[in-house]
Amino acid sequence: MTSSRLSRLALAASLLAAPLVALPALAAEKVIVLINPNSNEGATSSMAELARMELGDGLRVEGRSNAGAPPLLTTPEDMRNAVSGVVEIGVAAAQDETVAAIIVAAF
Repeated sequence: MTSSRLSRLALAASLLAAPLVALPALAAEKVIVLINPNSNEGATSSMAELARMELGDGLRVEGRSNAGAPPLLTTPEDMRNAVSGVVEIGVAAAQDETVAAIIVAAF
């Protein structure tokens, strides 16, 4: 992943979390869910860690991988097949009152 892509991911996470930073008591209870459209747990962990480093203390980032997808999405068919898993993860996260934001990210 290039540093510019890392910077964009970090910026997006920061922007999404900005309203929570102003409310420290609320922020401690909120979670940002980072969805990796593929099943590569290592990539998911790396992306979530990058978001955590950018956000700092007070906000939790949970990385979630799309278990039903290949470890790397390389074809249009892979991407189409990953959609239902991403939507399923996102809908479940959106129904959780502790979730403040959902990010779909990929290396």
